[in-house]
Amino acid sequence: MLHREWTLWNQLVFGNTDLNSNLNQLAESNSELNGLKLKQENESNLINEKEKLTYPHRSLSNKNPIFKGKNFFGIAILIFIAYSFFNTLFDFSTPCHMNVHHDVNIFSKFPLKNVQHYYDTFETITPSNLSSDSDDVREVIEIPFIPYSNISDPIWTSDSLNYTFGHSWGHPAIFKYAPPPTNITFNKIVMTMDTNVDGVQYDRLVNIFLNNVEIWRSSTMEPAGNLSHSYSQKDLSPFYSLFKKESEIMISLDNLINTKLTGAFDISIKILYFNVPNKYHTNYPSSVNSLIDFKYPQEAPIIRYPDDPNQSFKIPQLNFNTTKAELLITTSGNSEEEFWYSNLLDEFKNQFASHGHQFNGHGPCRVVSVFLDGMRIYSMNPKPVIFSGGISPALWNPIMSDGSFHLDPLKVDLTPILPLLWAAGDSNLSFEISNCIDDDESKPVLKSGIGSNWISSLSLALWEDDEIEDSFGEILNFDNSTKIKSFGIAPPFSGFLNQIVSAEYQNSISSNLTFVRKDGSISNFIKEITNDVNQTSITVISQWGDKQSVFSVPESEDVFSTINSSDFSILETLSFKQKFPLAVKLSSIGSKAPKWGPPIKKPPTDVTYNVNITKSRKLEMSFNGLAILDIKAKENGTSTFTLSPEGNHGFGTVEHNYTMINPSGIEYNRHALGSNGTILFDNVTNTPVISSKTIRNDPKTELMDFFSYEEMFQLEPLDNEFRDILMQILV
Repeated sequence: MLHREWTLWNQLVFGNTDLNSNLNQLAESNSELNGLKLKQENESNLINEKEKLTYPHRSLSNKNPIFKGKNFFGIAILIFIAYSFFNTLFDFSTPCHMNVHHDVNIFSKFPLKNVQHYYDTFETITPSNLSSDSDDVREVIEIPFIPYSNISDPIWTSDSLNYTFGHSWGHPAIFKYAPPPTNITFNKIVMTMDTNVDGVQYDRLVNIFLNNVEIWRSSTMEPAGNLSHSYSQKDLSPFYSLFKKESEIMISLDNLINTKLTGAFDISIKILYFNVPNKYHTNYPSSVNSLIDFKYPQEAPIIRYPDDPNQSFKIPQLNFNTTKAELLITTSGNSEEEFWYSNLLDEFKNQFASHGHQFNGHGPCRVVSVFLDGMRIYSMNPKPVIFSGGISPALWNPIMSDGSFHLDPLKVDLTPILPLLWAAGDSNLSFEISNCIDDDESKPVLKSGIGSNWISSLSLALWEDDEIEDSFGEILNFDNSTKIKSFGIAPPFSGFLNQIVSAEYQNSISSNLTFVRKDGSISNFIKEITNDVNQTSITVISQWGDKQSVFSVPESEDVFSTINSSDFSILETLSFKQKFPLAVKLSSIGSKAPKWGPPIKKPPTDVTYNVNITKSRKLEMSFNGLAILDIKAKENGTSTFTLSPEGNHGFGTVEHNYTMINPSGIEYNRHALGSNGTILFDNVTNTPVISSKTIRNDPKTELMDFFSYEEMFQLEPLDNEFRDILMQILV
């Protein structure tokens, strides 16, 4: 499940044996609940979830206070800075225009989250009032990071693919795919998805595959007892080669239906084809193939990391006319790993267990790295994604959090290693999702690992040029470095914990590439990629676990350079900078933990907590030092939510602010406010902010494989061509 087995608010009640006992008694008194419990357990088995890795980062008794650091005075200052940081850097005050009228009954139909491994019967208590009193359809939207295309005039539209995902766990829907007739010329493909659901249901992942390649990962909204509809679209033009031939489309949406979970998802998918005037150079991959072998023809081609043993893939020898290779990794944290940024170091995960708070371990840092024959060549930050049931479900209805409808793949440019792939077959390509701490060579040999699990798929995209007769090259440089720092302190008798983790990964690779064309011309240059990934995490827990603050900043910079192989002058440089700041403050209401002990014996059955959240996403793109694109998306919200055997309920308000400054100097802004199930406003503006600039292309070089920048800089703010360019780069 996306979040059933671990959510931030579940941390408020983990590990309470008395509550477990009370709920067991309640479940035993109701045969329907017992039946549901069995189904939920079966669901967990279907996930194939294994026990967490048990190697501790450091094994400590809960009775002993923990100090790490040589100077207590310096530690005290650090704690003060960390605590102040939360209250100054992020504005958790109520956003302007927020409706402060709190109707605590408006979200009374949310399902409870399964917190299996801690108490198996909590999920059996489901909300009352399972149906909505209104026949109105609630529209749920997402503000996409790349604005949607204008799809009003396609040259061809496929028949709708319709399917109802009821009790569909492990049973994907499979459809025959046929391309448009041969007399239809197209160079752009957009897929649309309409989703309808009623009743009560968890959010679910939606995985769409074409010829076993995952082309779109999305998720569903939680209906909360209301008939709900959502619409989303995705430009799939980078998978052009797959849409040119007959194949199969697989839609995987693992869902369960029982007496308490009543929501079935009606999915309708259309594929629209366009012939866009060729004002810029489009160069889609010649082929895209899945790297995952799976045994059963109706099984979704995914792996669950780290549970599945197959995490290494053989790359066959590539044709000499291959000019570019790219690895696509689609992955998202599930179960224990959905809220990875809130996890504690292993030595602290039991720190407040005696007061009813059991936390996940393995630390708050995750980095995805790619290895070639054991050598790390690239690292990436996973994007923090909050699904509609995450942290507080009341926050994300009716406006979903950024990225929940579009979980884009991580992309690794393998072009610098083409000399190895041309020369010999069976190169070993592997990927790893690390907790960062294990990469610290100064730490003990025993590793902590990560929890279960990350749902992942991998594909290889190849570009081939029929005009290339021969190619050769050599690797000039392989280099990487890692710097990890971790710190934690839990003063005795304080009920307080401060944890700080920072990680820095640097990778660089360069190669000399030579292409010989059939007309005798030769192209020779050096391709260099440098890759810097950083994460900073600060966690502050006080009042014996009743108050939690999490601050996480994953950021990265990737620089792609083309260098003259004769005089080593830089011909062109393209830079991408990304940042994903996230701050969450969570505090329980009405529970006052004793300062010194003894442990809590009988906490209340209902758990109410306040949430303040600020979540951002930023992308900057520059060419030869000139900024050409700046996108920012920010969400700022507050919520109060109650977990109750009588039915979860709460309220929430989130302000969404999206800004994009394009190369023409036009600022596109979308500003929306959602509160208690209603969109209060959703405004779009376009404002000139800087003078238009033009970059002259050198006809002897090509900035990217995708388009001409001279054309790009003449585009309007949301011109379809500009949007298409962004989709080709970012998707």
